[in-house]
Amino acid sequence: MGSYDDHRAISAVCKKYNLWHHIDGCWGGFLAFADKHRDKGLFDGAELSDSISLNAHKGWGVPQQCSMIIINDHKDLLLKTCASGADYLFHETEYSQYDIADKTLSCGRRPDGLKLWLSLQRHGHEGYVKMAEEAWDKAIYLTQ
Repeated sequence: MGSYDDHRAISAVCKKYNLWHHIDGCWGGFLAFADKHRDKGLFDGAELSDSISLNAHKGWGVPQQCSMIIINDHKDLLLKTCASGADYLFHETEYSQYDIADKTLSCGRRPDGLKLWLSLQRHGHEGYVKMAEEAWDKAIYLTQ
């Protein structure tokens, strides 16, 4: 069934001890789009985290593999931690700001973002809300 944590409390502990607050939303994170269940407060405090990971290929049916990490207020973190600085691979061009390859562990340029963009074009925000709400409703029905 998964679980949801008290992110306000976790954030307070992380800030007190200077720890990174990461939310693994790879399976259930898409349920944040379930507007009609927002009153349950399962995602309250998520905005306080340092990072959240999501797998669009799970909840939204985007073709395998489509994962993302959203990092809150840590400018250039991926570049600082993952960059190889291999001049023979990465050249300054007018498009360099869009090249994420040197910000990834695998130094790759997979077009996963294109799959997510195409899915958003097909379903739109409303479609993602509908998918999340239907999944939540089914989970409640099966649990009862």
